[in-house]
Amino acid sequence: MPKPEAAQSMEVHHPPHHEHGQRNWKSYTREFLMLFLAVFCGFLAEYQLEHRIDREREKKYIKSMVNDLKYDTANFSRLIHDGQVTMALIDSLITFLQSPQKNESTSYSYLIARRITHTITPYEIFDRTYAQMKSSGNLRLLKMQEAADHIAGYYSDIPLL
Repeated sequence: MPKPEAAQSMEVHHPPHHEHGQRNWKSYTREFLMLFLAVFCGFLAEYQLEHRIDREREKKYIKSMVNDLKYDTANFSRLIHDGQVTMALIDSLITFLQSPQKNESTSYSYLIARRITHTITPYEIFDRTYAQMKSSGNLRLLKMQEAADHIAGYYSDIPLL
């Protein structure tokens, strides 16, 4: 079977052969330096790429954490409002129980007591980003150690609420 013309015209480069296996120290040194520089440049490129990826990941985590904190702030505002409503209902119940008409209607006190139990809701934090960063060891991505300490302090204080 005839060979295609493209395959016949291709040049093949062979590594240089030294006559009778004799090589001087300069050729060894040059090859070592070329290999060393190639490996070193590859290492630098990989380090730079990893550094860039870490910075991008840090930015994504910060944006996600800001969204978590917005949710927490809205949730906390709702909790404050619910607490104020609950306190007003408790005050109304105490005032009613201290009044002389308390014997006339127990349904009113029952209604207020029921509303009090429905306005008490637990505080839920939205810590998905922090939990993910903590479990994966990505808290190390935060450049500012003080910020990382404050974030960790915030989430460790939350169960006290």
